Formats: sequence, structure tokens, C-alpha cells
Amino acid sequence: MCSMSSPPVVASMRMWVSDDPERDWETILAPALAYQAGVYARMGTDAGHPQPPNIDPHTLRRTGLLIDTPEKMVNMIQPMQASAPLTEICFWSHLPGVSHEAVMAHLERVSKHVLPPFSAREV
Repeated sequence: MCSMSSPPVVASMRMWVSDDPERDWETILAPALAYQAGVYARMGTDAGHPQPPNIDPHTLRRTGLLIDTPEKMVNMIQPMQASAPLTEICFWSHLPGVSHEAVMAHLERVSKHVLPPFSAREV
């Protein structure tokens, strides 16, 4: 619990918990992130100027994104928790174009397998 003497410490990240990270990267996350980056790139284009080309999902690298199995995700978060007293983890749960079913499966893995080891620490 947070109080005035112990303010919240929040980790904000791109995180996806999967039973098959390679499959989900290729079929779900890379296309969603390519679309999202393309939308942002077009927002920065002045009217009357050429639009940037669409981003090919196959050209994206998995940097800045935690995507792995529940067990490996816990192993990635534990060093963060050890170095800072995390009270919360924030992440985008629903990237653009990702089906409701895929999002719910991801969130279920987070709630059932990733968060419990940290619940005593209130992450």
C-alpha cells in the first residue's frame, strides 16, 4: 500500500505474456506495433506532403518489448523488483488490431501466473 511516506514506484513497459512468444510476435504484436507506428508517423505529416510508407512488420525488432512465457516474464521482472520497490506495473493491454480473445488470454496469463509471485510486494 502506498502512503505519503512511501510514494508509488511504477514500472511502465510494453509487455505481452504468451504461451508461444515467437508465434505471437509474428502474428499479433509485430503487425500491431507496425500499424501503431505508422499511424503516429502519418500524424506528423503536414497536409499536402507525401505520407510515409507503411511499416513492414517483418522489419521490426523485438526491442523495448517484454514478450515471453509467464515463467520467463516473472524472471525478467524480479530484477526490476529487486532494484526498486515496485508498487505497480503499467502496460498497454490492448494494442490496435489485436483481437479481444488474444488480449483476454494475455491478461489471464498475467493475472494467474505473473502477478502472484509479486502480490506480497504489492506489484
